[in-house]
Amino acid sequence: MAAGVGVGLDQASLAAFTDEPVAASAVATGHTTLVKVRAYDMRFHPDSVEVPAGDRLVIEVSNTDTQDVHDLVLDDGTDTGRLSPGDTARLDLGVVGRDVAG
Repeated sequence: MAAGVGVGLDQASLAAFTDEPVAASAVATGHTTLVKVRAYDMRFHPDSVEVPAGDRLVIEVSNTDTQDVHDLVLDDGTDTGRLSPGDTARLDLGVVGRDVAG
């Protein structure tokens, strides 16, 4: 079983924050999945990732754009804050057991 994390900017999902824990009912595997995401041209690359359910998920977001400020906001309210060109932030979601939109 895998939990998907969509890191593409979806305006509709941003308005629908959820109270459901990211871990849901997942049993922790003891593994950590680190995903590196680059923000440029008003998009995230990659725009989605697959993470084994029960893994701890850490997303490292780097703004590789030369001019634009970017941020990543997930459906549980977790966010990077505004990242200027060249900035990087890490989001530690903990154990993931459900799909997470961003």
